[in-house]
Amino acid sequence: MRYRSISQTFCVLMSVGLLWGCAADIEPTPGPDAGVSSSLIQVELDGEHTAVEVNASDYDNWVHLDMDTGAEVVPANPADDLVWDLRFQRYKIQSNGGVSGAASVVVGRVRTTDYDAIVEAPTIRYYEDAEDSDDEDQDVDNPFIGATNWYNYDGSDHTLSPADFVFIVRSSQGTYYKLQMTGYYSSLASTSGYPSFRYAPIAAPTGDPALIDQLVVDVSSGDQWVYIDAAERAVLSLDEPSSSQDWDLAIKQTQIKTNSGTSGSGLGGARLIQGTVWDDFAGVDSVGFTVDEQLPASEAAGTEPFSGHAELNTWYDVEDLSPREQVYALRTADGEYIKLQVLAYQDGSMTLRLDQLTRELSVHQQTLAGAGPDQWVHFDLDSGAVVELENPAENTVWDLAISQTRTRQIVRMRTNGGTSGSGEAGAFDPELTELAEVTRVPAGQGCYLPAQGHYCDCEFTEQRCAQQSGVWTEACGCPVAFVVDELLPAAPGSEPYSGNSVLASWFDYDVETHEVSPKDAAYIVRTATGSYAKIKITNSADDGLTFDWVYAGPGTTRF
Repeated sequence: MRYRSISQTFCVLMSVGLLWGCAADIEPTPGPDAGVSSSLIQVELDGEHTAVEVNASDYDNWVHLDMDTGAEVVPANPADDLVWDLRFQRYKIQSNGGVSGAASVVVGRVRTTDYDAIVEAPTIRYYEDAEDSDDEDQDVDNPFIGATNWYNYDGSDHTLSPADFVFIVRSSQGTYYKLQMTGYYSSLASTSGYPSFRYAPIAAPTGDPALIDQLVVDVSSGDQWVYIDAAERAVLSLDEPSSSQDWDLAIKQTQIKTNSGTSGSGLGGARLIQGTVWDDFAGVDSVGFTVDEQLPASEAAGTEPFSGHAELNTWYDVEDLSPREQVYALRTADGEYIKLQVLAYQDGSMTLRLDQLTRELSVHQQTLAGAGPDQWVHFDLDSGAVVELENPAENTVWDLAISQTRTRQIVRMRTNGGTSGSGEAGAFDPELTELAEVTRVPAGQGCYLPAQGHYCDCEFTEQRCAQQSGVWTEACGCPVAFVVDELLPAAPGSEPYSGNSVLASWFDYDVETHEVSPKDAAYIVRTATGSYAKIKITNSADDGLTFDWVYAGPGTTRF
């Protein structure tokens, strides 16, 4: 699923029938099954095609399907059973392989709506169920459920609808099937928890496995950008790409852009990974990515200034347009990570190599050289660099800033929000001492609205929640309230200053020795663009303030 912001992510997590289970105590009690006793409500056979509607409305039990027979099975021990292929519980779908079962069922995914056109299993990556990754849910990962889900969520009416995918399943018997989700609501009572789909057998793949991570794209047009979903290795047709979260990479002849900065509204970006070998490159830290900007015309003939990514547009040798042996880390529109390499470019055809990367967070250490009173040093957590700015109050490049007092013992701290800047920044004290203890941004309170469809609204105030007969609760999983900057009192004889009250308490002061020492405390900082970092101040001296920090990256609340 493509999320546009962290705040939307929190609301989405809860609005879809309180999906992620963090609010089980306020779930409505499941109603009757509309008079239907069988879990497979409809099984329609049309030649080789099977259409199924599953009563998966129970919040605790799974419904198991044998795709080879089209029948429900009730295994005594699902983990050891070799008959079932897929199982369903509400919106969740799991397969009988990997961490979920012993039958070696695998699933792949193709971004398309043309179900009928698939007659042979494509040469793509197929996956068994895996342990939950660092995405926002707590479910096992597979092509149905994970960083990208089988459904789209509509925040206006809090409903689910199938996304534009066809899934390929290799069953416990080794047969390949194509499967397309068709709905989530009961055909009899319109209640949720009734996933429906159609499936049919197809031929086994015959493609070359060596090409499994490659995508060949016609980029010959000098007028039209080609938009790509990097995770799915798919070319997209988009009506409004500037506002779309579906694309990650766009190419026009030799020019490349990402869904970020001046090119798009997504969380994208990229990094050139110097000196790396493709096969050895499996994970990347979230720090150091840059976003798109207006670039000058390239050295290729006939080009004009364009919006693109500076590092990605160094992929070729200017003399003959041959690809350089450069490997990039691409951040997708929804904050996932992909490795990217241009393998070939000839006659307007570009061959890309694309594969998944894991997010591998690193602990960084930074010393900000102290500035004098009324002078501030500004730091960007996204790039991990000090930034020089003419007008910091109107710039969202920086996230954190420090200034030393005249005695140089006390360091003032501010974030890019509130009275200090135009960004979304703020700080929160999780009341923990070690960075390793801070594993995610904690949940705050929100308004659960049982009379309005059993969903949570994270934008409501407690007063408005009461007016709407809602329940004000932490079980909604809404983001915790961060403290934004305000005018803070200074030492006698000094003017108040704009700073963050949470970070202002970073030190202990010994009244006898007049020494300042950092508290044994970790803090969470929200950046100017709404991402999150955790920091711990480790030293303060005349030459500046030293802190350890970890940046989560856009689109996630987990560290």
